[in-house]
Amino acid sequence: MGGEHNMSIVVDEATLTEEPITENQEVEEVQADLVQEDTELETQPESTIPEKYAGKSLEEVIEMHQNAERILGKQGMEVGHQRKLIETLMSSQQQAAEATAPKEEPVPFEDRFYEDPASAVNSAIENHPDVIKAKETRAKQNQALNQAQLEASHPDFMEIVESKDF
Repeated sequence: MGGEHNMSIVVDEATLTEEPITENQEVEEVQADLVQEDTELETQPESTIPEKYAGKSLEEVIEMHQNAERILGKQGMEVGHQRKLIETLMSSQQQAAEATAPKEEPVPFEDRFYEDPASAVNSAIENHPDVIKAKETRAKQNQALNQAQLEASHPDFMEIVESKDF
């Protein structure tokens, strides 16, 4: 034979064991690898718990949630109250703007007097600055009298009005 060939054989250490590797051993190794991968996945938490809830019992978390709901309800009521106040303010400003809107030019007194003397005289009296001032003063006096009567008959009326039950 013509040429000599030197062949070298590489032997794995695993093959040097006394027991031959069987199919069962290979399946067991694969299963062990899968179990190890599963346990690694299970140890990683699926969701992270925020710090403010960490270490709290279920009852404590429920109490925190209920407190948050109460605060939200209170804030909702405050927002509603503020909206009503704003609406009232806006409507009063609108009414004030309408009241100060320019009126039609008044017909001179003489022209009205010749058309309807009684109405012209009554209008002149009603629109006189002293009469207007006297009406305002009388309205303020009536208001003060009514308040004094209310205070006399119900001295605790302010507490009642300011209470949440009212």
